[in-house]
Amino acid sequence: EGQIKDWLEGFGRVEAVRLLRNPCSREFTGCGYARFRTHEDARACVEAIACDTEEGDAVASWSESERACQRAGCVYGADLHAAFASPGGRILASICTSARLKPRDIWMLSEAQPLRDRSAPKPDGPQLHFVALCEEAQFDEVRSVRAKALQAF
Repeated sequence: EGQIKDWLEGFGRVEAVRLLRNPCSREFTGCGYARFRTHEDARACVEAIACDTEEGDAVASWSESERACQRAGCVYGADLHAAFASPGGRILASICTSARLKPRDIWMLSEAQPLRDRSAPKPDGPQLHFVALCEEAQFDEVRSVRAKALQAF
């Protein structure tokens, strides 16, 4: 993470870098998040390395997690957190049903959505992410159902 942060500092001041791991194997996925101090610094990074590159090269794009944290002011024009995770939010419940999970076996976590459920796992970082208690064999189905729900949103 330190080497990546040092490299990203060439685009501007980096507040944090988080490399993602496969939730089953815990191996690094080759993806991650970088949070820059300013939007202009982040833009410089995205504009410099957002083009299609050869396999193995770095690619930058805007984080859907950061967009969702803007609540009703985001590009979706609606509060993703409220739709998914508020007490009246039906989308997370429908994901449970479609993926055949128990109602309390999936959580949407982020720094913008404080945990109210004491049984929820600890967030794996500040970015919006989902955690599901499932068998390894269910993982791909849960991921697919969640992706479809996000696309429909």
